[in-house]
Amino acid sequence: MTIFNTKLFSMIFCGLIGVGCISIPMGSEEWPVDDVNLPLCAKEEIEVIKFYGCHFEIFYKAEDRRHAYCSLWADGEFRVTSADLYAIPKKMSFGFFPGMMPRHLVGSSFQTSNNGSERYIFDVLQMTLCSCFVFPLIDSIVFEPFSVYADDMNYGNASIFSVFGFCKYWDTDDIEEVSPKYSKIVNHIQLDDFEVTFHGEETYAYHRPERKHNNSVWIVGDDLSSSRRITIEITKIGKYRGNISEFLKGYKGKMFELEY
Repeated sequence: MTIFNTKLFSMIFCGLIGVGCISIPMGSEEWPVDDVNLPLCAKEEIEVIKFYGCHFEIFYKAEDRRHAYCSLWADGEFRVTSADLYAIPKKMSFGFFPGMMPRHLVGSSFQTSNNGSERYIFDVLQMTLCSCFVFPLIDSIVFEPFSVYADDMNYGNASIFSVFGFCKYWDTDDIEEVSPKYSKIVNHIQLDDFEVTFHGEETYAYHRPERKHNNSVWIVGDDLSSSRRITIEITKIGKYRGNISEFLKGYKGKMFELEY
């Protein structure tokens, strides 16, 4: 089968999956602006007053030098506009491959499975095969309709990998401010939507930041007994609300040398 035919088949297959799944509104819930499950692009509008550039910072997990991480920051003077509280709709999908509808937390940003449908189908098949097609399916049909909405519902939920049933999720595409907006001036912005590739003795696959590691990327390498240097390339910069994206887009492909 040619590459064209494979992609055509994937598009048709994903289209059929989308038709076979519906979304049911389940109300909404208010979240604070500093909740870790809200991506930066959803909760804040960032206007650049002055822009000095970007830099990486190194930190260690619980002061354990065997686990080094790097975070990406924008420097300058920024006007950040946000609200204290946001209402996020709660929904539940039902049908074949119900996990196609939620936005899953990929790295630091929520992405729909339709944006990466081929990868999603592979993940579903892998999960269901490893569990003999039983656990995600049982969870999706028996437990999911009666489960509570947890903070990690969009990425820590077995029902996402079910071939059929229910899947509860937060609709992060439709959040709404429920308190007055306010602005503040800051000198640094920690970016949470980017991808990097490490270069050294060998080139490693790209890595995204993870929320569980404070929106940072684990530095590839296990020999941390002494100081090391590594080159890191920014392979992707996400889009944010406000004009900051115009200043950041030039950093795609930039190389940084880190010492850790």
